[in-house]
Amino acid sequence: MTAASGFVVRRAVEGDADAIAQLTSPPTNSLTETLALVALAAEGGLALVAVDATGRVAGHLVVSGPRAVSGGGELAIYVADERRRQGLGAALMSAAIEWARGTELTALVLDVERTNHAARALYAGHGLREVARRKNVIRLQLPLSRGSAAGD
Repeated sequence: MTAASGFVVRRAVEGDADAIAQLTSPPTNSLTETLALVALAAEGGLALVAVDATGRVAGHLVVSGPRAVSGGGELAIYVADERRRQGLGAALMSAAIEWARGTELTALVLDVERTNHAARALYAGHGLREVARRKNVIRLQLPLSRGSAAGD
C-alpha cells in the first residue's frame, strides 16, 4: 500500500492478530484482536498494519464501519513504543484517510488523552479538529469530503 521509513502499510489479515496483540503492554488477547479484524472487514471497516522489512508488525490502525446515527467511522491507532516518531503513525493515518474518502463515511473520529501531545500533533497535521472535551479526553473529528486533501 504505502511505505514509510523502511516500513510498508498494508491491510491487516487474520494472521496478523497475534503480532497486533503483542504491540501493547501487557499484550491483549489475540482472539479478541482476530475477532475485531474479522468484524471490521465484514462491516465495511478497515484494518491496517505497518510492517518492517522482516514482516514484523510495528503498528496498526482500525476504522469502524459507519455508525448508524452519525455516519462517522471510529478510528484507533497504535504504534509500538520503540517505533514511534519514525513516520509510521503518519503513514497509517494517510492510508486510512485516503481509504475513507472512497467510502460512505461522513467523518473519522477518535478520542485522545489530553496529555498525549505527540498524538494530538499527528492528528492535527492530518486535519482532525477538536469537537468535544471531557475531563482527560479530547474527541477529534475529520469531516470527509470526497476528493479533498487532508488538512483542507
